[in-house]
Amino acid sequence: MPTGMDISAVGMNLEKLRLNISSQNISMMNNASSVGQARKPVSLITNAISTHEFERLLSSGSGLDLEKSKLASLVQGNTKLVHEPKNPIANQQGFVEYPDTDHLIEMMNVVRATRAYEANVKAFNASKSMHEAALNIGK
Repeated sequence: MPTGMDISAVGMNLEKLRLNISSQNISMMNNASSVGQARKPVSLITNAISTHEFERLLSSGSGLDLEKSKLASLVQGNTKLVHEPKNPIANQQGFVEYPDTDHLIEMMNVVRATRAYEANVKAFNASKSMHEAALNIGK
């Protein structure tokens, strides 16, 4: 049976990944590319699984490996064409390609991931304190 620390560790791992993805999307949003070569933004989608399946993932040790656990999946977004005829990498029609990243959505994801990570840290520390208190009962 998974402990509170196990569950919090999975949550922290998931939110760290969400934060890294949003940070990369923000950092690349203004990078022009030749048409057909732009980096597509990525979104992290969490998948709903049953409690039994979650317990099985944690007990097998694959819960922290988000790629194998099926707790989350990555979805690629789109790109957009912008008419910039003076850009040196523009095609013959004057277009360059950018990742279609919404700065507001990505910043909301950063704030949400940061707060969720902090909540998981608090839950982890509370579980750790309870374990320590239980060990001190036997002294």
